[in-house]
Amino acid sequence: MAVYLDDMMSGWTVDNNTFTDCQIGVYISGGRDNTLKRNYFENCDLAVHCDARGLQWERSRCFCDDECDPDEGKHCDCDTGAAAWLARVNPRIASRWPMMINQSYQCAPAGNTITDNSFCSVIEFI
Repeated sequence: MAVYLDDMMSGWTVDNNTFTDCQIGVYISGGRDNTLKRNYFENCDLAVHCDARGLQWERSRCFCDDECDPDEGKHCDCDTGAAAWLARVNPRIASRWPMMINQSYQCAPAGNTITDNSFCSVIEFI
């Protein structure tokens, strides 16, 4: 793998790169709002891999029955509520990333954009 966006990494841009002789060029492991643009893939088995691990085996990190509230010292294995809590204690962050407060399709790999890429001798693009 040339670029590996691990375990729901989100908000990254992979732009204007050349990937040659790779088994996998770019691996998006469940992340959101990533941008892949103007990249060139040559002699790769798979140019881009995308999965939905936030809805599969990492689902417990996204959904839980109890409410996670850092203000009350509650702990659980998911981070539901963390963005709302952070917006409450740091409004500057909320104004910079308002889309993080009320995300739809929580932990789904939504909003990824793959545009203007080209390839040669690639077995499979996505």
